This record gives sequence, C-alpha cells and structure tokens, in this order.
Amino acid sequence: MRQSMKLYFVIKKSQFTMALLLGLLLAVVSLTSSFLWQNITVKYFNEQFGPLVSSIWILIAAATVLNDQIKHLETWLYTQNISRKQLFITRVILLIILPILVSSLMDIILTLITHPNSVCDIIANDAVSGVQLFFMASVMALVYTLIGPIWMKIMTAIFMLIVVISPILTVEKIDHIFHIKMFEHSDVLQTFLANVVILFLALIVFIFAGYLSTKISADTIDNAVRLHYFRWPVVIFAFVSLFITLMVGNRSSLTIEVVLNNMILPAIITVVTFVFVFKPKLKLTWDK
Repeated sequence: MRQSMKLYFVIKKSQFTMALLLGLLLAVVSLTSSFLWQNITVKYFNEQFGPLVSSIWILIAAATVLNDQIKHLETWLYTQNISRKQLFITRVILLIILPILVSSLMDIILTLITHPNSVCDIIANDAVSGVQLFFMASVMALVYTLIGPIWMKIMTAIFMLIVVISPILTVEKIDHIFHIKMFEHSDVLQTFLANVVILFLALIVFIFAGYLSTKISADTIDNAVRLHYFRWPVVIFAFVSLFITLMVGNRSSLTIEVVLNNMILPAIITVVTFVFVFKPKLKLTWDK
C-alpha cells in the first residue's frame, strides 16, 4: 500500500503542485479581502474558503483520474504489482480525503489570522461540507468504477448527483415520511446525527465501489457497464431513481395524471440508457 501511494504521488506530482498553488492563490485572495476590502461584500469570501478549495481540488482530482483512463495508466500500474484495490484506496486517500483535510487546515489557519473568534464555527462548517463532498466523491467513485467510456462516466455522474445528492441535501423530507425528526438542521445534535448518517452511507458506497474495482478487467474499459450483471440494474436504476426524484419534488395532489406525467422523462432516459448499455454499436466516445 505504501508503494502504491508513493508511486501514484510521484506520477501525479505536477497535479498536486498545481492544486496546491491554486489553493495558496485563493488563500492570498482571502487574506486580501479580509484586510483591505473590509467594506466590500467580497470580504466574506474567507468564510467559504475551505469548502471552495476542497471542491476545486476534488474537481481537479476527478479530471486527472479521467485522464488516467485515456493514458491507460491503470494497466501500467498493475504491472508494478499494485492491485486494483490498492489503487482505489490510494486515490480515495490522496485525491479525496487529503484535499478535504488540507483545505480545512488552511481554512482554520486563515481564520485564526483574520477572525479568531469564529474558529469553532469554521470548523463545524468545514466538517459538514467535508462530509457532503465525501459523499459526492463516493458516488463519483462508484460511477468511475462501474461505467466504461469517459463521456458516459461524466453524464452518469451528473445524473446520479441530481437524483441521489438532491434528496440528501433536502433530508428534512425524510422526517415527514418517518416522523423521527433526526435530520432537521435546527439543532446541533440533529445536524451531527444527519452528517454521521451521510458519512456512513458514503463509506458503504466506497466499500462497494472498492469491491467492484477488484472484479473488473482492463479489456472492459470501452464497455458501457464494465460488469455485465450490472447492465439491467443500471437501466432499472435510471428509471426508478429519476421517477422517485420527480415524485418527491411534486407539489400538487397525487393523481394518476401526475404519476403518468412524471413517468415520461424517466421513460425517455431509460430508453436512452438501454440503447447505450445493450447496443454497443451506437456508443459515442472520444477515447483513443
């Protein structure tokens, strides 16, 4: 595992350097806005510094992982006796956990310099944002593992972020269904419990994606779904998840007409998904 992390860090040294320089630049902007522009709204930029840097760094990480696939870096790493599981864990640690922790540390240091009285609030804000980013990254990791072509990874990730992340960001709707009121964000304890649940779900997704990463092979990189027994589940998920998302967002009375209208878009998405999953001759790709 140590060899995997060391080798991947060396290979991605330029990416880590670019991300760090970008973070330092944003830190300078944050300090400047706090000290020089005290009467301008931009001074509050430092309050969102940590989550912003985390998001940017994870976005850079996602781009570099997609670039790995183009260059078939994974196949070369396997020849260095690095297993897919080790590579998966390495990416999670270096490209997801590390950016969240480092950006939060930078945020705390900047806050101590500019607004030391609000350190506790910043830590709490960074913790909540970090958990949400960690969950989003878990979804993207699952998509990257299961889906083949790069353009399809991007589209599927966007789709899953819409239909999976949205309900989590509006978790109070769960309270109305189960009447447990654990997810309301009006109390510190409830906020903590809600984020523990989200963190637990993220860990489950990561474990599942890590397991799947050990089952795929390099010659399936152009397949729409890299594990054949997941083809039908993917098609069914496209319909069910989008349909539930539309129904949850429905504000009118529940009628047959409303149900049928909310089935139109999921049906279209399902047909498109089916075509690309089961009809490989119709796939689009820029992978060469």
